[in-house]
Amino acid sequence: MCGRYSNAKDLSELIKLVDSIMRVAFFGPRYNIAPTQMAPVIFLENKKPVMKLMRWGLIPSWAKDETTGNALINARAETLKTRQAFQKAFQQRRCLVPADSFFEWQEREGKQQPFRIMLKSGEPFCFAGFRDQSTRPSGHGAVFRI
Repeated sequence: MCGRYSNAKDLSELIKLVDSIMRVAFFGPRYNIAPTQMAPVIFLENKKPVMKLMRWGLIPSWAKDETTGNALINARAETLKTRQAFQKAFQQRRCLVPADSFFEWQEREGKQQPFRIMLKSGEPFCFAGFRDQSTRPSGHGAVFRI
């Protein structure tokens, strides 16, 4: 599972692809989106697709602080239905995470070498994810990628 991805495409093109309502004030091209950062997410609101910035990292409602979300950035399919942190969000609040590439690392000569993986066409795609609305003071929603 990747820990970094990019979204360097113009959001207006993504909006056309999913016919969504944009609620993103500004999101310029980003080539290195990391956990805990804000990034666009598409989800249904009142049965219409909406694009909104959300924090990458799920903060369960029972968590004592936001640092719990730093570890919860990707989910394994085999634990979606059984792990308490995932259950309700996976069942009720699924979303799409727009991207145009993601990174995987390999060790080469004792160093970690990133490799950027993207579609040959360069077109954007979406990761599956689920989201939750934080009750923390920041009020940001959190997203968790599958």
